[in-house]
This record gives sequence, structure tokens and C-alpha cells, in this order.
Amino acid sequence: MKIGYARVSTAAQDSSIQVDLLVKEGIDRDRVYVDHGISGRQTHRPGLDNAINAAREGDVFCVTKLDRLSRPPGIFTKR
Repeated sequence: MKIGYARVSTAAQDSSIQVDLLVKEGIDRDRVYVDHGISGRQTHRPGLDNAINAAREGDVFCVTKLDRLSRPPGIFTKR
């Protein structure tokens, strides 16, 4: 089974483009988990927690871009 995860950093942003891309890849819409208004640096992300908890051995975990999953410290900061 495929599990999808989408994240937008601000509540004003729209996650529908990410969700639509994941659905086009064959992921059931009810298997796409979303976090709205949460930075990738946050450790508490309910949508990500639910996606991980839904995944079982052999499942495929999908995101549209790796930066939707995580933001490594220091890489995306202004200097």
C-alpha cells in the first residue's frame, strides 16, 4: 500500500497541489495525511505521526518533495 504525506508551512497555504500529485501516483485520497501551518523543523506533526502509524511493513511512504518531510537545521536559514 502507498501512504502519502503533504505539508504546508503556513495555514494560508494550500496543500491541494501536493495531495493531487500524490493521488495521481496511485495513493488513495484517504491514505494521504496532511499538516497545515507546520514547519518541517517541528517535531510534533499530527499528520506525519498519523501517516507513520498507518504504515505497515512493505508499504511505500510518498512525499512530493523531500523538504515536505523535513528541514535539516541550517540549510534553509538566512545568513
